[in-house]
Parts: sequence; structure tokens; C-alpha cells
Amino acid sequence: MNALLKSIKDNKAHYLAFLFIFIILSILMIQSEETAMSSDAKNYWDLGCSYFDKNVETPDWRGYIYPAFLGITNIIGGFAAWKLVNSLLISFLFAFVFPDLIAPKNDHGSLLLCFKILGSYIIFSMLFLDIQTVTLTDLPAFMVCVWAVWLARHITENHFKWYGNAFLSFLLGVLLYWMYNIRTIYLFAALGILIVCVIEIIKEKKKLTEGIITVGGELFGVFFASIPQLIVNYQRYGEKSIAVRTNGLFVSQLFWGLQYQRYDTYIGSEGPVPQVFFVDASGTNLLLEPGVGGQSMQNYLSICFSHPIEILGVYTRHFVNMLTPFWNKVYIEELQKSKLLIVLVSFTVLFLFIYALFNKFENNKLHIWILPLLIPVIMITPGAVEARFFVALHFIMICTLAYNVDWKRMKQDLKKHSIRFVLLYLASFCLFVAIWTNTLASYSGEISLFIE
Repeated sequence: MNALLKSIKDNKAHYLAFLFIFIILSILMIQSEETAMSSDAKNYWDLGCSYFDKNVETPDWRGYIYPAFLGITNIIGGFAAWKLVNSLLISFLFAFVFPDLIAPKNDHGSLLLCFKILGSYIIFSMLFLDIQTVTLTDLPAFMVCVWAVWLARHITENHFKWYGNAFLSFLLGVLLYWMYNIRTIYLFAALGILIVCVIEIIKEKKKLTEGIITVGGELFGVFFASIPQLIVNYQRYGEKSIAVRTNGLFVSQLFWGLQYQRYDTYIGSEGPVPQVFFVDASGTNLLLEPGVGGQSMQNYLSICFSHPIEILGVYTRHFVNMLTPFWNKVYIEELQKSKLLIVLVSFTVLFLFIYALFNKFENNKLHIWILPLLIPVIMITPGAVEARFFVALHFIMICTLAYNVDWKRMKQDLKKHSIRFVLLYLASFCLFVAIWTNTLASYSGEISLFIE
């Protein structure tokens, strides 16, 4: 009991932030009851509910871990149990895990850190309100990835007894497989974390035996976590494989990405269909050229090598379009709702983050650990992108500004070059607005950027 009280006293900023975020998130959960059960989110929940029911023939699905998680929470207490567990996990991520990963150690006992945590959570929620309240895989996969990065850094920067090192490395391996199993694009993040671990072990000049135990433990954890998927693949498809079946989704995404520069889902009453496609005219023309065959990696690479400038333009528009969500909900209820606040907030965060890249970070050594979190964002950019795919980028930019920027130097620099800063901000904003306006105009209906 005394140890718990001491922990609360030493980390009061984290506990206070956790409490406030949990309260806010609980309110959001109550208010989002209807949209939480829409489209893909409802499909995931239905899969989870039937996961442990042998009398129900479940449709084809990919990874096992997220449906199993939903199924367990459903058994415990239905959708209310999922909302409670999900709120606790997200609150823990914001209040404890990410600040511990990125915030300077001398901040951890200060109430200022509490305000930083709450501020970063509020800004994130302004941009991604219901990503926290729906049963989609984007945020869960990212959360597991953050926990994996945190644990990997903890393992490589500290020395443990061999059995402690082996156990923690085993847990890390489990997390690496789970995040891939939840969203297959996180395979690249898992590989990135493994590579960073090896680099850090070499930099820390750890003994060869420590390195072998760490890497071996991780690989064993990956294998252990993959056993249920191996059983599923064998029982369903007769395949002895730990890979998650995607049925060629990656290649399909690449071709869809040429045709569409953005995709959103609409559940309101203004239109007949949920799919909101923002067509890329340049990419569509590439697909209409003579000689373009079916959807295969070979044909895709042929298009890329034949039209590198056009491809660069297509993917630049993808990336720029994902720098603002337009709508702060995964499932849009009002297409014509003014997007001014969301656009201003997201662009300001982006602009300050880019400005801080020029020697305004307090700890530049963190870059090597943050990079694996961004790999899935980079890898998904060529596909038919949705705003939720870029949650990781926005989360990292917001939290980096909150915890790892020397704001004293930043303010001095902004004050010294205020005119240049304002002009650069306005010019960049106008450029981005032009691209975003063009994107919205590519929809078959009329959608305005600012006017309701």
C-alpha cells in the first residue's frame, strides 16, 4: 500500500491526467452509441460476439487477436465492457506510456506535465473524435505498437538478469506479432522495431549473450503469439502458416490508390451510399491507358516505372490530403459541416512540428524509436487512404510538440523572426488549402472546405 501511495505521489501528473482523460472518454463513449455500431465497426463487433460461439458460422476474417479481444469483452459485459476496457487502455496510453517514452524525466513529477498530457489529448480528440469510440483496428494496432516501442526501449537501455531480459523480450515478441495480426501493415513496424533493437544493443555495447537472449526472446514471443493463427489457418484453409490472410488486399489497395486520392465513409441522410470517393484524375488516366493489365504487382510496378512523375504527384496528393482529417469522425454524419477549425488545428500542428524539426527538440535521440511508429503510415500512403490510417502521424506530432520541444527556444525564435514566420505560415496554408479544395471538388457531390 505504501509503495502505491509513493507511486501516486511521485507520478501525480500521470494519475491526474489518467483520471481526467478517462472521465472525458467515458462521456464520449456514452454520446457515440449510435455511430459506434456503424459499417466496418459493426462488422468487427459482430465477429467478436460470434468468436467463441461454436454454433455460429463466422465469415472469413483475417487476424485472430482483435476478434478474440472483442469476444472476451462481450462475454464479460457486452459492449459496455468493451467501452470500459477501451477507455482504460487509451487513458493509460496517453497518461503513462507515451509520456514515459518521450517526455524528459525531470517533468514526470510536475503538474505542468498533467496539463501537457490533457492538452495533447484534447487536441488529438478535436481531430479524431470517434476513432476512440468505435471498434475499428487502427487505434488498437497503434497502441500495441507504442507499447512495443516503449518495452523495446526499456529492454535495450537497461540491464537485467538473464531471465528478466528473456521474459521482457518474450513479451515484446508477443506485442510485435499482435500488432501485425491486428493490422497487417504493422508488419513493417515490427521489423523496424527489431532492427532498432539490434542497433541499440550494439550502441549500448551489451554483451553478446545479452543480445542473443534479447533477439531470441523476441523471436520466441512472435512464434508463441502466432500459434492460434497457425491453428486457424490450418483448420480453415489447410495451410501451415502463421501469416494473416489478406486475399491480395495490398495489391488491390495500390490500384485503388491510383484511382482515389482519398476515401471517407458517410452514414448521414444526405446521400444514398456510404462510400465517399475523391477521384484522382491523373491516376485514373494511368489506369485507362492501353496495355494496362489486371491487378498484379508486376503491372503496378510497370505503371510506376513508366510514369514516375505522375506517380509522385498522385502520392504527394495522398500524403497532403491525410495531413488533415476534414471531419473529426470516422463515420461522417454531415458532409457539408464547416471544416475550418479542424483544418486550422491540423495545419498549425503540422507547421509547428516541421518548424521544431530544426533543432528545437529537447531529446533528438528519440527519433530512432519514433521512426518505427511512422513506418505503417509511410507504407499505407500509396493505397486508398483514409484519415484514420494517419492517426499515428497526428498523434506523434501532437505529443512531440507537447513533451519534446524546447518551447523557450521556440518562442524566442518565433519572436525574433515573427514576420517571416507569419508570411511562411500564410503562404503554406494557402498552398495546402488549394490542394484540399481541389480534393473535395473531385467528389461527385459538392463539398465545401469552409462553408456549411
